[in-house]
Amino acid sequence: MPEQNITQQKFNQLIENKGWFNQEDSVVVAVSAGVDSMALLNLMMNLPNKKRPRIIVAHVNHQLRAQSKEEEKYIRHFCQSHNVKIVVGNWEKQFHPNNGIEMAARKYRYDFFSKVMKKNNSRILLTAHHANDQSETVLMRLIRGSFIKDIVGIKESRNFNQGRLIRPLLGFSKQELTQYMQALSVKWYEDDTNQKLDVTRNRIRHRLIPFIESENSRGIEHINAFSQQLNLMKQQNDYFMAKIAKDISVDSITYD
Repeated sequence: MPEQNITQQKFNQLIENKGWFNQEDSVVVAVSAGVDSMALLNLMMNLPNKKRPRIIVAHVNHQLRAQSKEEEKYIRHFCQSHNVKIVVGNWEKQFHPNNGIEMAARKYRYDFFSKVMKKNNSRILLTAHHANDQSETVLMRLIRGSFIKDIVGIKESRNFNQGRLIRPLLGFSKQELTQYMQALSVKWYEDDTNQKLDVTRNRIRHRLIPFIESENSRGIEHINAFSQQLNLMKQQNDYFMAKIAKDISVDSITYD
């Protein structure tokens, strides 16, 4: 069976099981030009008709790289040729801060996504965080000495803009998504800033993860399984703590 069919079937089944949205919904899909978000967009476009919502692509041109203009042009052309609505946000250079540009870029990006959702009456935002992102996040937080609630990693779904931010690709590896795109023969762009080793996440991605995978080819899968187990333990602990608090409470602010 062709690789794209296997990945597509896995994605279709996920959407069927989760019930995050239906055919009547408008769903905003955050798309850069990278392989991850382009894979997410194509997986959404190739959903069965009865499960495929109205798709609105939200693309941000951060104007931080020379290639950004070319990427925006490509995304616009791709969406127009596939009859998919696209909204583009441009983060003008005059608003770039001298320090903390990564955090500022993220704020602009999610503020823009929020506006697109509101304008299109959408309650769902999809982003393309995948299994490799999850394992990198868990390892990064372990190294920094985070609490268990943070080591849980990236949440599959959380509240956002009076709706939900959903990351449906957390169960898909980078390799799987790349093979899916190669099988579809769909173009994507590589962000060269992801190669710079002065960023902690990039060092984990290019040094630590390959070492782990050389020790065990299922290393990423096991890190993510560890994260899921922690999440279940945390949910169980939260449930029992809430129950205990209720049992011993005298009133809303006093406990026995």
